[in-house]
Amino acid sequence: MANPSSRVVINDDIDLSPYQVVLVSDCLSGDIFQTRNATRGAVDLSHGSGVAVNAAGPGNAQPSLSKAYDSSAEVFALQNISYTIDISEGQPTLRRNDVDLVPNVEDMQLLFGVDTNGDFSANYYVAASNVASTDWDKVVSVRVSFLIRSREDNLTASAQTFNFNGQSRTAADYGDKRLRNVFTTTVSVRNRGG
Repeated sequence: MANPSSRVVINDDIDLSPYQVVLVSDCLSGDIFQTRNATRGAVDLSHGSGVAVNAAGPGNAQPSLSKAYDSSAEVFALQNISYTIDISEGQPTLRRNDVDLVPNVEDMQLLFGVDTNGDFSANYYVAASNVASTDWDKVVSVRVSFLIRSREDNLTASAQTFNFNGQSRTAADYGDKRLRNVFTTTVSVRNRGG
């Protein structure tokens, strides 16, 4: 790019379409924008402010990017991926974009680790609704917990007791005697952790 308002030209033959949201990044910085056009071959992505007539999407707040990217930069198409828990074939199932992934997942919770003192380590974890709007830049990690149940019922003599999402629960809360286990992992948010 000659300057931040120049078009982004990609020499690879990639499948992009007009009005698609993309990320251009050189690993030091990045810009997300909605393309105004995308031609095949040498892909030419213009990115002026607003959205062209009859185009769907968010548009661009600024007519230029944050900087002029050189040939070391890469362009990535953004994807919308959603995870849900739904009933599939009579079992609660973790789904990704409406495709079954893992059966017998009853619950999934996300907690966001907020760094209050700048040491790149979370000082506390809270649900998304409890992260103050000014604190999202301070989120350095995400804790994901899954509640998994056994496929078979009547595996325990009495209702099992377990903790999930900070609450004590029993299998009796679910009306069965299945085995349940909680699996939790914490992942660092890229470029936020120490």
